[in-house]
Amino acid sequence: MPRTYTLKRRAEQQAETRRRIVDAAIDLHSSLGPAQTTISMVAERAGVQRHTVYAHFPDEKTLLLACSAETNERDPPPEADAWRAIADRDERLRAGAATLALYPDFAFSYFQTAMVHVARGALDRVQQAFLETGAVQCGFCTPGLIVATHDLLARTPQPSDAEIREALAGNLCRCTGYEKVLDAVRLAAGRRREGSG
Repeated sequence: MPRTYTLKRRAEQQAETRRRIVDAAIDLHSSLGPAQTTISMVAERAGVQRHTVYAHFPDEKTLLLACSAETNERDPPPEADAWRAIADRDERLRAGAATLALYPDFAFSYFQTAMVHVARGALDRVQQAFLETGAVQCGFCTPGLIVATHDLLARTPQPSDAEIREALAGNLCRCTGYEKVLDAVRLAAGRRREGSG
């Protein structure tokens, strides 16, 4: 009777290599941003060759999904009970969206959802302004910026640049350099004044 082969030590080494690759990618996404991170950089940070990264993750999407799963496991999403008790629907939406915006994998999901809405032509004026001005790139900061912009425009329909900067101060964006974000808020405010979108 032939003896069956099972991976033991080799399986542990493969799992450890996979973990190092994911950790390296998460670290680079946090410091440089996903748009600036390359497979070569991930491989160098993880201490492996590029072909090893591709052996574990055949494309960037599978690596990104592994990073999202790991991030979600390390920092699980919040319980919704905190904002479910808020009676006012708009306030509940703001509270929930502001909380969810703190979670990177939710931010990416929001970005994907926004892209679906683009295809269907169902964006609100703030989302449309962000897309038109190029203020949406990797999608990491998008939920927080859009929620903050909605909140700002609800309180101050025609904000000054100083008011915009203050309202968005708690949101970090590593891709756009903020000028495009400011342009998006100005555009959304202008459209509100004109009564379109």
